[in-house]
Amino acid sequence: MRYLAIIVLGLMSLAAAANEQPMDTVCFYINWEQMMDNEPEYVFYGSDMIEYSIMDVAFCVKEPDIQQVMNTAVAASLGDSIWLINTRYLLGYFKGVKYADRSYVPLVFTDKIAYISLYSDFPEIKAENYYLDFKNRELLKVDSNVLSSLLEDYHDMQMRYEGMKDYKKYHIINDFFLRYVHRASADPMKPNILDLVDQDGL
Repeated sequence: MRYLAIIVLGLMSLAAAANEQPMDTVCFYINWEQMMDNEPEYVFYGSDMIEYSIMDVAFCVKEPDIQQVMNTAVAASLGDSIWLINTRYLLGYFKGVKYADRSYVPLVFTDKIAYISLYSDFPEIKAENYYLDFKNRELLKVDSNVLSSLLEDYHDMQMRYEGMKDYKKYHIINDFFLRYVHRASADPMKPNILDLVDQDGL
């Protein structure tokens, strides 16, 4: 599983770490098959092309050919462990996307599950998770209703979650969503992402 330190620490911590040890290898992927195989279409070097913020990462270059890559790629990776998805890609293929710009946002994925974390610093720094529903091509904010729906495939977990007194609270939702990610990722009956995407990437 490709779980990211970025999800735990946030992009603010990532930016601080990058100032000390720059991750100067940036890989771009044009479809999910490349991502699963960790075989990028393009590889660039230079930490000066990366801009970090509390919410996202932007790649800033002047060369038109590299700009084209950044605008059209599905995802990017920094170093060997940090994955990011292109917000323009999300806008083009998923319903429920409220914005898209030049930026990339944190991505977590396995062979069967993918979700992103969008960070907010108001009124406090926290990440909201959004589930990529490939079957219906929707980006779903993981609130209590969405989580209950996801857990329908695992009735025992659904009953435990809905039986919690504070099941609508942020930390409870996050805890059970991560449990769902682990459970679904190991479920042989759940289709792989590559079985649900089009041959051109989605």
